[in-house]
Amino acid sequence: MIGSVAPVTNVQAASSVKITSIKNTKNGIVLKWKNSKKATGYRIYRSEDGGKFSSIDITNKKTYTDPNVETGTTYQYKVRPYKIKRYKRKFVSGSATSKSITSVPRIVLDVVHHAYDDKVVITWVANDDASSYMIYRSTDKKNWEKIDIVPYDTDAYEDIYIEPGVKYYYKVQELKFVDGHSYEGIKSAASTSYDDPINVYKKNKINIKTSKLHPYLQLKLKQALKKCNEKGIYLIITEGLRTKKRQDSLYAQGRTKPGAIVTYAKGKSYSSQHQWGIAFDIAINGPKKVRYNVNMLAKAAKIIKTTGLAWGGDWTGFSDMPHFYLKTWGATPSKLKRLYKTPTKFKKTWKRTLKSATPLYASTKLKSGPVLATIPKSTKVAVYYYKTKGYAKVVYNKMTGYVYTSSFKKIK
Repeated sequence: MIGSVAPVTNVQAASSVKITSIKNTKNGIVLKWKNSKKATGYRIYRSEDGGKFSSIDITNKKTYTDPNVETGTTYQYKVRPYKIKRYKRKFVSGSATSKSITSVPRIVLDVVHHAYDDKVVITWVANDDASSYMIYRSTDKKNWEKIDIVPYDTDAYEDIYIEPGVKYYYKVQELKFVDGHSYEGIKSAASTSYDDPINVYKKNKINIKTSKLHPYLQLKLKQALKKCNEKGIYLIITEGLRTKKRQDSLYAQGRTKPGAIVTYAKGKSYSSQHQWGIAFDIAINGPKKVRYNVNMLAKAAKIIKTTGLAWGGDWTGFSDMPHFYLKTWGATPSKLKRLYKTPTKFKKTWKRTLKSATPLYASTKLKSGPVLATIPKSTKVAVYYYKTKGYAKVVYNKMTGYVYTSSFKKIK
């Protein structure tokens, strides 16, 4: 008909952006896309349960993680590119729209297991919002069988239906109920065994400067690491010598700073064995769940105590399971403070200079015992310890022996 107007249709402009994937991950919903044209950045829009889209963020990457999602809610996303022109964002016509996705519970972390003769014990870090957990088992890490469901307030499970000689692996999956519907979370990674740690854990990690420890403690630490490694236990050395500033900072934790109380010793009082260089702390090298596992620390302590070191886990008032120390001066620095006043003065006794050529005796029977070597005049030796009988255990030329304390020059 002459003069008629063609009907108008709402046709969205074609977008250069194409969404390539959208999925639930351990960190939230992850969206990825590609763009056939150059763009400065992208504005992200989100719709919840079919509602209107609203802007939630801006990014200059071609991937976006939305951590603020709730289990059971269905989300859809739009990605709109823009360019910067004259210091302003100019949005390109057209946007890409994702498929809809329903958020599920996040991954269960730190799943580990310990095999016993008659059972396997699985542990994990519990999620606050879980309704329950599903336990899966495999013998090849490929085929997984669901073997049980446990309550939400559980963070451990015992598998008693095992066969001797078979190696098992486990996964844990969170289950959450929302408005009468159940949602299965992302399955955890395969469990790591305490008895068969992956190679990354088959080494010691020394996170301190061992040279700042007392010479005798340096020796004991080497012995402790070697003995633990022989039993398949690898350690992280987390604490060694502490400065006054470091000690005060730790003392503030749980008091004037966030966190739990970890020490009762103030730095200015020199009441921590760490300030005197006679102690170190450990953790078990393994997944986070293993590092301060009580049973594993006790197992390591039993080995380390055979070197002659004392253990904070034996203290009655305050048990400090990661803590090991030289027992020469007792369980506190009180004796050290009486003898030396400050750690600085104590450290001057760690290495001593000999006044004259001095015999290095093989045993504490200095006069009658064999002589290992003669130490030249003015030689500085590391001192392991002193005895009231007038001798000290020292190291010279990688030889360990004994000298009279009267052989040392006076400390200035």
